[in-house]
Amino acid sequence: MLQSDQKQKAYANESGGALPIVLVVILALIIGALIMTSQKDAKQNIKQPLETEASLDVEGAETSTAAAVVDVSDTDTKNVDASPSVTDAVTTGADEVVAADVVTLDVEALGTPRILGNIDAPVKISEHSSFTCGGCARFHSENFKNIKRDYIDTGKAYLVFDDFPRNQYDILIGAAARCVPDQAYFNFIQLLFDTQKEWLNEDYMSYVKQNAALAGADKDVVDACIENEDLQKILANRQEAANKTHNVNSTPTLVINDGVTIGGLDKYLDIRKAIDAAFDAAEK
Repeated sequence: MLQSDQKQKAYANESGGALPIVLVVILALIIGALIMTSQKDAKQNIKQPLETEASLDVEGAETSTAAAVVDVSDTDTKNVDASPSVTDAVTTGADEVVAADVVTLDVEALGTPRILGNIDAPVKISEHSSFTCGGCARFHSENFKNIKRDYIDTGKAYLVFDDFPRNQYDILIGAAARCVPDQAYFNFIQLLFDTQKEWLNEDYMSYVKQNAALAGADKDVVDACIENEDLQKILANRQEAANKTHNVNSTPTLVINDGVTIGGLDKYLDIRKAIDAAFDAAEK
């Protein structure tokens, strides 16, 4: 009995000593497996963001390429280097100006007063009027139409419209009018006088430009005329010239054959007498 108990205790001791070793081994295997799994997941987690980032880079590169194609298209149109330097950039700006439509004005010709009728007619009637002058609008609604009917349309006289600007409005309107096609000029200024009360305000130039376009004028040409300082000076100087040459100091004023001066708002009978006298003198 004593020996049997001793054997059992020895077995128990052996078993008790082996068990912790087994547990340690099992635990080590479990920990190893967990570490390997963690490393694998870590590698996958690291790899996935890199792949996503790489994908974004590719998309970004494609977008950049597309943008580059657009830029090349633009630069081909402008005939400039796709990658200009600072100097080239300045040149590019110059090229753009050159490539744009450049309006060339014959200022001397534009500054010449417009003529209505046959220039070979014996009587010359010079009209000195201002576009913002209410009396000039009256003249064009009454006496002007009578003169045109009785003398210009019959070939007895021709009329020269000579701007007599009283303000900056008149100068700019006159400049715009000078760039209306010759054949439409007098219809255009007649419209301005007929509708003077409608457009004589701060927005006057919008009306002038719109109707100049309807009269056949090119928008860019009209803008160039309005902005041309040389043409403005020519028109401004017409007032001084008329005053010095014919003593014109008010509008509307008519000068017949560069000699006789009469008011445009005088009675039409008096205007007729002056024109008939000039016609008779020219016929002798």
